[in-house]
Amino acid sequence: MATVGQNYEQDAFTCPICLETLKSPKSLPCLHTFCETCIGEFIVSTEQRADQNLSNYPCPVCRKVVTPTNPEDETSQWAASLPHNLTISSLILMQNAKSVEQECHICKRQHKISKATHWCRDCIEALCKECLHLHGLMKLFADHKIVQVKEIDTSASEQEPDLCMISDSCPVHSSKSVVAFCFDHHELCCVLCVTVQHRRCENVQVIKEMKYLKSNKINALVFEVNDIKSNIGNIMKDKGVKQVKLEAGFTEIEVRANQLISSIKGNLDYILALFIKELTLHERNKNASLKKN
Repeated sequence: MATVGQNYEQDAFTCPICLETLKSPKSLPCLHTFCETCIGEFIVSTEQRADQNLSNYPCPVCRKVVTPTNPEDETSQWAASLPHNLTISSLILMQNAKSVEQECHICKRQHKISKATHWCRDCIEALCKECLHLHGLMKLFADHKIVQVKEIDTSASEQEPDLCMISDSCPVHSSKSVVAFCFDHHELCCVLCVTVQHRRCENVQVIKEMKYLKSNKINALVFEVNDIKSNIGNIMKDKGVKQVKLEAGFTEIEVRANQLISSIKGNLDYILALFIKELTLHERNKNASLKKN
């Protein structure tokens, strides 16, 4: 976490609970903004002090009563459902963008300025080379995941990435790392979340296994698409053959029809010629008979 701001602009970016720069800022209906972890812990502690299930909770600043949008969920999940303050996040990004280099958080707390070269996903802090070395010597931090700041993908935005969002910590239990994802609630879960809040959920998958599952699903999908493509090709081929046969059939019928019409026309002409000949002969015989009489 960053140090307390020294002017009004910095105070606007400061969480009223932890008095440090806002991380994943969440806003209450009264427009007061807090770190998601801080307001979540405040709600849980309020319930513990009341020694009963909560239906609402007061704003830590103005004490205005806040009614959660998901009262049926565990109180530890109420903070996650609060609206994310995109304005504050954007302003913090713009303020950080003024500095070309990311500062080391540990040095900054000692009122020193050092260029950060690495980011600890578990501590959610930027580290310079010297602090990284000290960080690695601590047995408590031995298994923390460290990434280089320059390797963090910035392709999705022209500005520097929000490093505070790059963390493996559970959004509910900050001391635990996320190990699974609940597709029923669309939430990241640590071991405690899986065993407590999501124990009745039917679609919870371990994140590491999802990589292989995704790969298998993609391979199955590619196979299915290729199979469909092959079937469509066969159908189009059969359709083309049937089309050729159909056109040939129509041509043959047309030829036969023309031949039949020609034959009928020829027969009619022949019958007409015989009729005229017979009629002429009959007329001559009648005329001859009349002359004799």
